[in-house]
Amino acid sequence: GIGIGKQLTDRVLLEGFIMSGDADLEPGMGEADVNQYRVDLLYDLYQGQGWQPFVVAGMGVIDFDGPTDVRQLEGTDPQVNLGLGARRWLTDALAVRGS
Repeated sequence: GIGIGKQLTDRVLLEGFIMSGDADLEPGMGEADVNQYRVDLLYDLYQGQGWQPFVVAGMGVIDFDGPTDVRQLEGTDPQVNLGLGARRWLTDALAVRGS
């Protein structure tokens, strides 16, 4: 996936995230396409050099498209995101993060 963000204040970042991939199902059932679209707010807990911890909260949708005989894997479901993570700025405009 990939995310693009906009710094709103010195501690708050708004981020849009898109992910697309395949999920392996039980043996013999094939795989399902999975797409996720999300908007998150990140709040920096510490601002300094190196890795910066943050709190993240957001919402979005996740879309499953599986084989036609696996009905529970078809459709779009809402999603809520809440967690902790850390970010490291590589340049003034580019960062990597994990959450």
